[in-house]
Order: sequence, then C-alpha cells, then structure tokens
Amino acid sequence: RPRPPVRAAPPPSCPGPCAAPRTAPATGGTPRAVARSAASTSRSAAWSFDFYDLILYSFLLVPIARDLHLSNAQSSLALGLSLAMTALGGVAFGFMGHRFGRKPVIVATVLIYGIGTTLCGWTHTFGELLAYRGFTALGIGGEWAAGRSMIAESVPPPLRARFAAYV
Repeated sequence: RPRPPVRAAPPPSCPGPCAAPRTAPATGGTPRAVARSAASTSRSAAWSFDFYDLILYSFLLVPIARDLHLSNAQSSLALGLSLAMTALGGVAFGFMGHRFGRKPVIVATVLIYGIGTTLCGWTHTFGELLAYRGFTALGIGGEWAAGRSMIAESVPPPLRARFAAYV
C-alpha cells in the first residue's frame, strides 16, 4: 500500500506561506525507493552494454572474418565459443555472487567484459579473437546472472516481474 508523503516541520521563524507543510522532494519517494530505482537503472545500463556487445558482434562477424581472413568454420567456432562462455560465465559468477555478494561480482564482470571488448578491438589473429571473445563472454554471462539474481533479492515480490522486464 502507498506510503503517505513525508512532511517536514516548518522553520519556527517562518511566517506566512512557508509555514505550510512541505512534502518530500520529488526524487521518487522514500530513500529505499530511490535506492531501488538507482540500482535498477545501473543494472539496466550494464545489461544494455552487454546486450549491445553480443548483438554488435553478431552483426560484425562477417566483416571481422573478412579482415582476419577467417573461414566459415572459424567464424562459427568464434561465435559458438562466445555463446558457450556466456553460459559458463553465468554459472561461475552466479556461484561467486552467492558467496561474495552480487554487487562486487557485477562490478568485476562489467570490468571483465569492458576489458575484453577493448582487447577485441586490437585482435589480429584467430587465436586472439577466440581468447578475447571468450574472456568478454565470461563477463557478459556473469553480469547477466548476478544482475538478475540481484533483482530477485532486492525488489519486493509484487514488483519483481516489472523490474525484470525493465532490464
């Protein structure tokens, strides 16, 4: 049920219109609601970047294969390895998030896929592409799993589906 607005007492020396009760600032309500909204926004941004990375890689696979002189089999292996490492990252970092907490794992996984994506830009060989895409995919899978778990733990049950849909 909705909470009533927080009313602050007017300053004692304030006559006239400023003596009327004021409501809480329009920041979204209670500090808990503001924190929940900020956390959801952060998770949405992280998921947007990792989704962007996976989709962009899928679209750019043909030009990447052309520049690195990859065969169709090598291109398929690189894409398949990325998807497999995403699943492995989800499982591995899911366990780590349970043991060490979701926030540190999310920070670590965002750093991992950020560094991995940067390294992919400097790839010159098929081996480097496999290594860097695999590293990136571990971070992407880990971030997705830890973030989704964080939503399940931090959002009240009636709002979980809505927050999960936002990200």
